[in-house]
Amino acid sequence: TIIAEEGVQGDLGRLTGSHGVQIGLLVGQVTAQKDFVAFSISTPSLSDICRNEGDSTPADLFENWWVVEHSRQVTMMLPGGLSVVGVFLVGPPELLKTMLPRLRQLLADVCRDSALPPPPHRSRSLLHVCTRTKKHKCQTLDLADAQAVFRPAELKYLPHSSKWHRLEASLALHINTHVSRNQKSKSSSSDLQQAIQAGLRPTLDAIGSALVLLHGQQSQPEEPLVRPSGQKKAGPAKGGIIPAALLLRTSRPPCSHAPKLLDHCTHLQITGNMRCYAFVHSRATCGEAIAAIRQDAARSLLSRVDALCKSLEAEKAEKTGEDDVDSASDEAPSIAPASWQLPRRVALRLPSSNLSIS
Repeated sequence: TIIAEEGVQGDLGRLTGSHGVQIGLLVGQVTAQKDFVAFSISTPSLSDICRNEGDSTPADLFENWWVVEHSRQVTMMLPGGLSVVGVFLVGPPELLKTMLPRLRQLLADVCRDSALPPPPHRSRSLLHVCTRTKKHKCQTLDLADAQAVFRPAELKYLPHSSKWHRLEASLALHINTHVSRNQKSKSSSSDLQQAIQAGLRPTLDAIGSALVLLHGQQSQPEEPLVRPSGQKKAGPAKGGIIPAALLLRTSRPPCSHAPKLLDHCTHLQITGNMRCYAFVHSRATCGEAIAAIRQDAARSLLSRVDALCKSLEAEKAEKTGEDDVDSASDEAPSIAPASWQLPRRVALRLPSSNLSIS
């Protein structure tokens, strides 16, 4: 069963009035029993020319790589607990039948999140809105099974926005690592970003297994996050804020490999407190809440590093000029000792909802 916000129905209904083909992302939360769709985001057109040309085929209006890039940028803005749970397609019925194999691969690509290992629930949704009949039909696909086929799913539009629980935590970071630099890379920005992510892998693994305290105490994963008011230790009212704490394990296993010599490396230090917040549905368990706040911590750290790398590359391009950048593209530029501030997180509340994005 797919539970979607009433606002999603209105947003998709307005797209059918444009008499054009539109593809976009469904953002929400996947659980064992039900999937929740909080809001939809239309993927920007790849070319304004394709949008205006009446003789273009529907398949020319978007490319898979463009939708995947849109999904990557959207995922960077999402708090923990929320992710891209599917895609929607607005168009005639014959378009869906023609593009079904392509949409299958697209679902697998856009629902991939590198912050943490894949979640146990790998079912994702494809929502088709017919421009002729105005009907909304949903199908699900199990991405864990390579032989799986699309299966019809029940779709319900309900007002669910006021029932999301928000978890808040602060994570103290003291990261000290060496980042190797690939001298042969011709893309210094992506090379630096990938190298830093590799250096951060031990920290990301520690976040994935961090001890999470809810209401100041350790909880069993199968326990309900919010208990009924008649029971002891009742949680907050629906849609309330739940305090959490992230505690990283400091013990490290003994080194099992011999030391190796690197051609060049950068000493990286990240120190400070990072604010984390996540959202879970009204009947979430403590295990789902723990996974959500861990996901936010890992995703937020990677997103800030990604934004910093792009900022450094933009500053370098402005100083050296386009000609100097091209002439020195075969060499990885050296970085002088410096101190940068990671981008700060700003939470933007969505209209008519208690959900926020960054």
